Amino acid sequence: VPFVFPFLWMISGGFKSTTEIFGTPTLIPRVWRFENFVEVFTYQPFARQYFNSLYIAATVTALTLFIASLAGYALARIRFAGAGLLMLFLVMALMVPEEVTIIPNFFLIRAMGLIDTHWPLILLPVFGPQGVVATFLMRQFFLALPKELEDAGKMDGLSRFGVWLKIALPMSRPALAAVAIITFLHSWNLFLEPRIFLSSLEKFTLPLAL
Repeated sequence: VPFVFPFLWMISGGFKSTTEIFGTPTLIPRVWRFENFVEVFTYQPFARQYFNSLYIAATVTALTLFIASLAGYALARIRFAGAGLLMLFLVMALMVPEEVTIIPNFFLIRAMGLIDTHWPLILLPVFGPQGVVATFLMRQFFLALPKELEDAGKMDGLSRFGVWLKIALPMSRPALAAVAIITFLHSWNLFLEPRIFLSSLEKFTLPLAL
């Protein structure tokens, strides 16, 4: 009930007039105003903004899964000088709030000529803190995988990339699913970045439009 009732109240409010919404609370509308939904799409391009949020979140999720799985596998399996220090630096960078870096990011994005485009909403999450979290989660999962399967793949002639693609990646589907859900929800709910970088109504994402 605590989870379902707010959802039902939201649906009910969509059919009410402004007077009824701010009047005596009732779950079932006294007068059903179906024209509310017509007015929403008339005065505001919500369909376009919904699509913007969907394709941005999907693009960010796909890029994050690809880059984080590659980087996580490299940090877990390839031994090179400073690997541990690099991972420590990345994790420490998560302690810096996004609000602190938004101003330098704004100047960088403006210098690249990407203001009022969707590129900042794609690049910043993929190569920002959310990408680091995804890389860390994938690295920890790859560390837990048995190396014997990868060694068997190498004996069969697979390259390092082939081992990642045909052995490690299929075995990491639980981690990929978790990263995909977290990344998609984070990108979908972005508000600060769209508020800073977007000015055209037709380019707004759904959270910003609401």
